[in-house]
Amino acid sequence: MVRTIARLTAVAVLALPMAFIAAEPAGASTTVGTCGHVQGSATFTPGITSTPTDQVIRAKGTESTCTPSTATGGYGTLTATIKSPKATCAKLAAGGQVVYGTATSTWKNGTYTKYNIRLTTGTGANATLANVYGTVTAGRFYSSTAPRHLTGQIKFRVTSGACTAASPVKSVAFNNTKPFVLYY
Repeated sequence: MVRTIARLTAVAVLALPMAFIAAEPAGASTTVGTCGHVQGSATFTPGITSTPTDQVIRAKGTESTCTPSTATGGYGTLTATIKSPKATCAKLAAGGQVVYGTATSTWKNGTYTKYNIRLTTGTGANATLANVYGTVTAGRFYSSTAPRHLTGQIKFRVTSGACTAASPVKSVAFNNTKPFVLYY
């Protein structure tokens, strides 16, 4: 049950998103921005139980220690909406779940960055971790000639619910475990 809840949490947080920027990308790439701290919360609607149900995950959080500060103002807020089709406690507990959504970073200096994101939950001892991948689709850092990508990782913990019909998992808190990295 704890693993199930942890995985659910990871999926929820994924939603978050992440405007971000996390573990250093592999291969030859150029970093264009990082956020050292990302934290917040996410809600699941209608809530995860043992019955397969489509879930909408809405995340909201803060991004801080962001560089270059001239491009972002140094910090921002993020929102994300993620869809998890036919989610159940058992599927989430099994790990390796992949969910998709959109996210927006609204920066202190009044600019924004929009993303399409993909979150993949961990397995085993990493059940409460989610890897976040994405592509910048609009706003600050967008480039049609050199697409920008993001990578990051978040850790979740359930804050509401026990994954039962009487008490579905409804919310999680999350924080990044590696800086979020935006690159091309």
